[in-house]
Amino acid sequence: MTQNIILLDNQVFFRNTVRKLISVFPNTKIIGEANNSKELFNYFDDNIIPSIIITELDLPDIDAVELVKKVLSKYPYIIIIGLSLKNDPGKARSFINMGARGHLLKLSNNKDVFREIFENPKSRIFYSNSAKRVQKKQGKKTILVVDDFETNTYVVGLTLKNANYNIIKAKNGMEGLKIAKNPENDIDLVVADYNMPDIDGAEMIRQIRLINRYSQIPALVLSSDKSEEKKKKAETVGISAWIKKPYKISHFLKVVEMALR
Repeated sequence: MTQNIILLDNQVFFRNTVRKLISVFPNTKIIGEANNSKELFNYFDDNIIPSIIITELDLPDIDAVELVKKVLSKYPYIIIIGLSLKNDPGKARSFINMGARGHLLKLSNNKDVFREIFENPKSRIFYSNSAKRVQKKQGKKTILVVDDFETNTYVVGLTLKNANYNIIKAKNGMEGLKIAKNPENDIDLVVADYNMPDIDGAEMIRQIRLINRYSQIPALVLSSDKSEEKKKKAETVGISAWIKKPYKISHFLKVVEMALR
């Protein structure tokens, strides 16, 4: 399958650099180049639709996050990869959270990353090796804790906070889903009760995984429920573990650590 690509960058030098790099890969074709978002959308108006857009993050006429939102609202299947000269983890995170599939540094050796993108563009979120190292250094993992009993969210949240994790709390499944859909949030793991009044933990996890950037997010269910049917439903949506209440804190934290690997 040929990957049809549009390059979006107002710097001709960098477009030429990327074009030269892409030329060594089979089954890739650059079908257009644009200096700004207006020129990009002109291609769409002419029914020239790429499978991949490689775009500069600092565009002259539109914020890159807004560009992703606008493109994917109409063409959700397009893969968008960002390029920038400097590594701004916050900006890159917002870009990825809106649905982009990668952030590469222009001055990095991106040949191997591009090869993987062109071979399997939906396999993961892509970073330059140097950008990835910075991302890993940015600090704590963030865990979404969802339970309709405030005491439970307090205890679980405190346990995880003391283990050096960032915590976001939700009091029911719909609130947890809303938090996950917010592009400002960057969640690494979901820990949820099963029995909740609106939607159960398994259904919430299923819906969270329909969000592009969370399609592979690990999830744990905490429950005192002994129903095998409910446990099987949770396993069907791909939970990492079903942890029976009450549990030992040491065991819980070990499962969390393994799920985040």
